[in-house]
Amino acid sequence: MRISLVFFEKSLNAGIEKEITEYKKRVEKRFGLIEYRLKEEGKRTPENQINNIIRDIKNCTICLLDQSGVEMDSIAFAKYIETHESSSKNLLFIIGPHSGFKKPIQFSIDYSISLSKMTFSHRLARLLLYEQVYRAYTIITGHPYHK
Repeated sequence: MRISLVFFEKSLNAGIEKEITEYKKRVEKRFGLIEYRLKEEGKRTPENQINNIIRDIKNCTICLLDQSGVEMDSIAFAKYIETHESSSKNLLFIIGPHSGFKKPIQFSIDYSISLSKMTFSHRLARLLLYEQVYRAYTIITGHPYHK
């Protein structure tokens, strides 16, 4: 199974990138990880950029990280990932642009997950997602990290 992440970020923060890299290293043998870093550009809307990526990824569930999405605990998130892994279905997570998406969203979403009712910066949301993917990995494999 491959986990892909689409995110919009103008510049990367070295401290947060170091933490993200550590979590990615821990899970990359189990999950193929691919990132698509996009920038908000005038002529190319975020929706158009995401549609181009979606066309290239086959057999995937598209999951939007959104404050109004379904809240789940770490064990439920691990089950969500494990279900996709056992069905050989890829996961594509999307962290939207800073300006948000036009309503209705112009691409198909299969699921929407909320990391929290709180609002986080895009950088922090990305770090939280990778930590939760690692935590899901440890839950699935019975590693004591989760406890």
